[in-house]
Amino acid sequence: MNGQLPKVQIGGYEVTKLIIGGNPFRGFSHISAELNREMLEYYTDERIIEALLEAQRCGINTFIARGDEHIMRVVRKLRNLGGTLQWIAQTAPEIKDWRKNIRDILEHNPIAIYFHGGRTDELFCAGMIGELIDAISFIHDAGLPAGIATHMHEVIEFAEEHGLKADFYMACFYNPRRPPGEVYLPQDRERMCQTIRKTSKPCIAFKVLAAGRHCDTEENLRSALKYAIENIKPCDAIVVGVFQKYKNQIAEDVEIVKQLLCGCSS
Repeated sequence: MNGQLPKVQIGGYEVTKLIIGGNPFRGFSHISAELNREMLEYYTDERIIEALLEAQRCGINTFIARGDEHIMRVVRKLRNLGGTLQWIAQTAPEIKDWRKNIRDILEHNPIAIYFHGGRTDELFCAGMIGELIDAISFIHDAGLPAGIATHMHEVIEFAEEHGLKADFYMACFYNPRRPPGEVYLPQDRERMCQTIRKTSKPCIAFKVLAAGRHCDTEENLRSALKYAIENIKPCDAIVVGVFQKYKNQIAEDVEIVKQLLCGCSS
């Protein structure tokens, strides 16, 4: 491909404007139980590594994935094969001892760690923000940039107003946690983008394709990526999960993003 993906700074690290996401690797489609199973069956360790190496070939330099034992095993295999992708790790909410989880993640040399978005939202709604503050401090004490993930614009606004010391935000375009669940409203996207643009800290926008709901046609895919790029700050990035079973979504996404950002095409 001609040209390169532009980069932004996340906690002092250079990260491509487009980041590969890890939800499909662990069977989280956010569409249906059937697709969850299909993703889990397809994404063996070898196929996850194949996808990550393809992302690297296409010019992406960073991936985001949960810090569970499966992904950590994949990271070890990837590095043994010479893979150079940087890893931004998400805490795994099913591991109740998040300190141990973070310590285990640290053994695999991530460039940053962020607190899981669903757990963040639960703490915020329960008025238990102290646990989130403790996690940020714990990550900082380990010498890494710390992030806060959320599906709610209110969380980022609270963090900014009260001076929470996050280095970056993982900002979901939609709030699928709102009852009855997995609802993707355009007004959520618009509201979160307003919040993203107001904060001076870098944000990584996720679910920019509404968990695959905007991928049914190339036109809709391009439109969703265009909206994302045009409605976040120049210092922000987007993360997109991919399902490589039927076509090379990584190459397709990179091509579109490069055209949108710098007018380049292969």
